[in-house]
Amino acid sequence: GCLAAYVGAAIIVAGAFRRGGTRLGLAVLMFGIAFIVGGIAFIPAAGFVEAVAIPTLAFRLRRLQPQRYAGLRTLAKD
Repeated sequence: GCLAAYVGAAIIVAGAFRRGGTRLGLAVLMFGIAFIVGGIAFIPAAGFVEAVAIPTLAFRLRRLQPQRYAGLRTLAKD
């Protein structure tokens, strides 16, 4: 369960940093989400559903994010 949560959170955090999220703001949001998801995990069936649903959702979000257009490299923040 811990590995699944780590994979799901890592994808979401990486995407938020690419879009300009701040470290403090993201830390506060992730702490709140982890607290809520951890509480839900104590419900027997919900914990198993979370272990599958969170990484699946993260991979879908990663796949749906737009790719950078190659012609706009001069405008990128990198």
